[in-house]
Amino acid sequence: MKSNFLTKLTALLLSCASFVCCALACGGDTIEGDSSVSVSSEKTSVEESVVPSSSIDKEESPSNSSEDIPATDEKEESSVPTNSEEESSVPTNSEEEEDGVILVGTEGLHYELTEKKDGYIVDWAMADIPAEVVVPSLYNGLPVVGIGNGVFCYYYSHLTSITIGKGITFIGEMAFRNCCNLTNLVIPEGVVSIGKEAFMNCSKLESISLPDSLTSLGESAFYECAELESVTIPEGVTEIGKNTFLNCWKLTTVNLPAALCSIGDNAFERCFKLTGLTIPQKVTSIGKEAFCSCGSLTEITIPSGVTEILQYTFQMCGSLQRITLGDNVKSIGRNAFYNCEELVSVQFGGSLTNIGYEAFRSCGKLTSISLPASLQMIEWGAFQSCESLKHVSYAGLVEAWGKVTLQGQWKASTQITKITCADGAVNV
Repeated sequence: MKSNFLTKLTALLLSCASFVCCALACGGDTIEGDSSVSVSSEKTSVEESVVPSSSIDKEESPSNSSEDIPATDEKEESSVPTNSEEESSVPTNSEEEEDGVILVGTEGLHYELTEKKDGYIVDWAMADIPAEVVVPSLYNGLPVVGIGNGVFCYYYSHLTSITIGKGITFIGEMAFRNCCNLTNLVIPEGVVSIGKEAFMNCSKLESISLPDSLTSLGESAFYECAELESVTIPEGVTEIGKNTFLNCWKLTTVNLPAALCSIGDNAFERCFKLTGLTIPQKVTSIGKEAFCSCGSLTEITIPSGVTEILQYTFQMCGSLQRITLGDNVKSIGRNAFYNCEELVSVQFGGSLTNIGYEAFRSCGKLTSISLPASLQMIEWGAFQSCESLKHVSYAGLVEAWGKVTLQGQWKASTQITKITCADGAVNV
């Protein structure tokens, strides 16, 4: 009996197993019994994959309320500049230049910090920099205080315009030398010094404005600026160095400051069109050849502070007609007035002691001279070839004239035959 029971139980278990296998093979439907049984998790995942997306959005998506999610539009607006913000970040015309303060300079300039690190100096520039250069007032938040030595020298002949921002205090040596296409230049107020040869050979420079702040003008600063026509030297300048305006062939007008004390060698040599020059009363020194070949000068008055006229100072001033020497001029150097063909009048000061070698040679229209009693020597050929010179007077006595040293040929090729002294005449 026990055996029959086991046989029946085994048959029942086999039947149940067969039923389960059949159910799985048919798609995993639930097995009905006392309770429903779900089939495997694999079926669940399959069912989820076919659920419509709308139902997922409703059940799983976070709320769209502004309290839960930050507004996307606000984020985008904060990261992208508005039109007004863009305008404020790019300098406007008024910001780029206001009262001479220039904020944006030309690309291609290089800046170097000053020793005190309180400003910048433009110390070099790219050779292919644009033809119109702007030197700014500020760089990296600090003032640009100067233009260094030789910044635009040699490789910048293509430059046509230079704009210098307010705040620059100096222009270095040779800074713009050989910028032969530069036509005009305004140097802003605040610049106190211009180095030697700063604008040398700027052969097309027609005009330049110098600021009242300027106190130092270097040697050869405008040497061979052949197109320069006029210039006013500010009142703070006390010296004009040698060669400053040498070979400025078209320079017609120069206004010299009242405080000027010194004019250097060759300062205005070959300024062929220079006229109407007035040498200020405070000048005490005029260099050699300072006005040599200034062919348009007609009249010169030497101030009383000058004690000597050096060699060649007014040589070949072909239009010079009248010369007035200050009372303290003691000597006239070699060829000082050589070949002043139109000279008709010379007024010597009361302190003159020496007339140098060929000092007045070939002054063909000079007809008469009056020599002071202080005279001690007339050097060789001093009045040679003054073909019209006939009348010579001497303020001293005949005896004193006899003590004056007269070197050979001093009156060669003239009409001088006698000297009229204060107490009589002397044949010569």
